[in-house]
Amino acid sequence: MKKVLVVEDSRAFSQIISALLQQRLNIESDIAETTDDALDLLNANPHQYMAITTDLHLPGSENGEIIFHLEPYQIPIIVLTGNLTDSMRETVLRNESVCDYLIKSTPGAFENVVSLIHRLQKNPKLTALIVDDSKPIAQLLTKVLKAQKLHVLTADNAEQALKMAKEYRIHLVLTDGELGGMDGITLTHELRRQFNQRQMVIIGISGVYSRDKSIRFLKAGANDFLTKPIVIEELVARINQNLDAMDYSSELQEITEHQQYILRMAAHDIRNPLANIYSLSQMLMLSTPENDARHCHIKLINQSTDNLIKLLTKLTEFSHINGTDLAQSATLQPSHLLLKARLEEFNSISQAKGIHFELQAGEEVQVKCDAEFIIQVVSNFVTNAFKFSLPGTLVKLTAKVKGNQWLVSVEDQGPGISIAQQKLLFKPFAKLENKPTGGEQSTGLGLAICKKLIEAHDGEIGYQKLDKGSQFYFSLPLASQAQIDAEYS
Repeated sequence: MKKVLVVEDSRAFSQIISALLQQRLNIESDIAETTDDALDLLNANPHQYMAITTDLHLPGSENGEIIFHLEPYQIPIIVLTGNLTDSMRETVLRNESVCDYLIKSTPGAFENVVSLIHRLQKNPKLTALIVDDSKPIAQLLTKVLKAQKLHVLTADNAEQALKMAKEYRIHLVLTDGELGGMDGITLTHELRRQFNQRQMVIIGISGVYSRDKSIRFLKAGANDFLTKPIVIEELVARINQNLDAMDYSSELQEITEHQQYILRMAAHDIRNPLANIYSLSQMLMLSTPENDARHCHIKLINQSTDNLIKLLTKLTEFSHINGTDLAQSATLQPSHLLLKARLEEFNSISQAKGIHFELQAGEEVQVKCDAEFIIQVVSNFVTNAFKFSLPGTLVKLTAKVKGNQWLVSVEDQGPGISIAQQKLLFKPFAKLENKPTGGEQSTGLGLAICKKLIEAHDGEIGYQKLDKGSQFYFSLPLASQAQIDAEYS
């Protein structure tokens, strides 16, 4: 990997930059404290450097002469200086190798250096298309983009630009608003029909500024809008911000897809061996006397395996929810069916723990939902209440109609959840301070899955602390008469 040349006479500053490059980007750097030191390193092997960061005021370059010495090497230069006069700014911006400048006193300046270098790492793989029928403007934009190490194509009309977008993989488009023939706003609309914002950044540029022009560009699908005359620093900042946003969006999608793939593989490759271990340990536990020391060990193996299977199931459920179109699986369901589907299981658990369980199903109504998912939410609420309840206490499952909503709540007489801990509710893998009363295990995923399921049904989910205990609740829209008529017609 190529290195960065840090030209800085302050050892403290050069060490900060060097350390950040190593920590954030795993890039090594060479440090030069004078102009002569920098030129010696470049003359020895100029091809080892991908970028240069330099102060303007150095021994041998008291007035910024160093950028003229560095320009012939055609290596991207980031100027990092303590101050910049207007005349020096003009000099810096005229240098074709300078990609940007930063002021040291600006908060986060050194982190911004690292961000710019990271951008320079990525840009050589990206292609930009300039669409402008003014040659001077096109030449200026080309100079700016090439300083950012982008591959640059140009077109002087929208029709040519659309053709090039089919022939080349274009990542960034800068388009004038006033083109001969098809204008820039229409071009933006046509490009956005073919390429989404994870695939292409579009920035509109116009010499005729009006709020309406800006809005029309953005509504057509542009990521951003600039006015002429072009301010180079603003243009560079907007380009970098929008390319970074496109990268983050693409990376997030890749991470999500990778996570889902890993979870699917885990479900396939781990579930069967775990099921075998669970079944065999169950058989051994039943055939081993309880007073045998091995019984305790076998029971631990059995419980641990059961916990792993439950965790795996919830992980795969969580992945499945991300990609499920609930609109396709939703059907009209009678509310009592959703409440009573696991009533036998609830009664069995409550009897085993000595807990009183009460169901108040209320008026039966029709709800359009994925029955399996809503039954799972009800089950999660009720079993959680059992988990944190002591023998002799009451757990109550209640449903009622409130306006056009079906409201379901589960109340217990457990310890409740503190205000500080309530912030963690419904978040994946959150672990609360309350401990189950029967030694039950928790993966921390159940409520997060419930939240995702209810919100996917256009419902609401929440918690409130009672004087004694907790109440978890969710609501779903009642089926409309039109939905009922359509279902049974």
